Amino acid sequence: MPQKKITLLLYGADRQLWAGSGARLRVTDPNRRNDVRVLVSQPLKGAVIEMNLDVAFDAGQIYVVSVEAKGYRPAWQIVWHDTFLRDEAGRKIEVPHAMMRLMLIPRKPSSQDLPLGHRRLTDEHGGLASVWTLTEADYRALPAAHQMALLNIEAKLRETFIGTNALLSYVTGLRGIDQDRLFILVSSELKDLLGRSPLFADAAGHPVPKNFPGFPAHPDSWKHTLFNSGNVQLSFSDTTEPWPAVGSGAEACFSVDVDVDLARGFSHGIEWLSNNLIKPGQKTDQTKIYGLLFSQGIQPLYTLDP
Repeated sequence: MPQKKITLLLYGADRQLWAGSGARLRVTDPNRRNDVRVLVSQPLKGAVIEMNLDVAFDAGQIYVVSVEAKGYRPAWQIVWHDTFLRDEAGRKIEVPHAMMRLMLIPRKPSSQDLPLGHRRLTDEHGGLASVWTLTEADYRALPAAHQMALLNIEAKLRETFIGTNALLSYVTGLRGIDQDRLFILVSSELKDLLGRSPLFADAAGHPVPKNFPGFPAHPDSWKHTLFNSGNVQLSFSDTTEPWPAVGSGAEACFSVDVDVDLARGFSHGIEWLSNNLIKPGQKTDQTKIYGLLFSQGIQPLYTLDP
């Protein structure tokens, strides 16, 4: 089988190359049930790591590259066949080398500039700040997890495109913030665009949210497929509603439940990943989403303390 090479860049939570000690690299093969194999396990001596992999990708296999260090949450990415595919002039070309970025985040992270998120949105981007009714005081009163969810999902919508337009450009209103998702209003045309896009796949929708019983169910859902982890999912209401609900100039908008998932479905591989790195049954930890967005080159409008 052809050998693949990966260059791994390891960063700290401050977006600078990792300068700590005690980090350990693991490459795991979770493809065979009850026979999870560790292919690589070695201490790291720097922040730039070169790896040669002699593994097969002929039957949908995945491999998990992770870095662990005491006091930090594991940083990980999934390696699969698409990791080594590049789009050149509309054709998929297989290449022998890939580069990835991982971020080690403290198990008890903090952020001194998270309270400034509302101001940054207002000053640096129109986006959600131009359509919400959330004041800076209301934003600062939110729990940190809710603030992170808002800023993480705003960044993901800003950097995810349908055609030449960012998803954020279709947002007409912000109606609710939970610790792992937003409830927004979008222009009615977006639903049809996602349904016809090859970059979005059908996904399971969501019932009426428990924390917002006055909101509708969101049964019609599509998930972005560009990445193997950290994809945005948009779940739509059945019918439109006028927005703004009062005043003039209302338009027909869909209610949308939007979140960012930790991983795509890879059958047993994701079962292993969930049990070992994600912790199933819990609300999506927004600091993990922050690390995944960073690996995709997306930077939310706040930083974590090193």
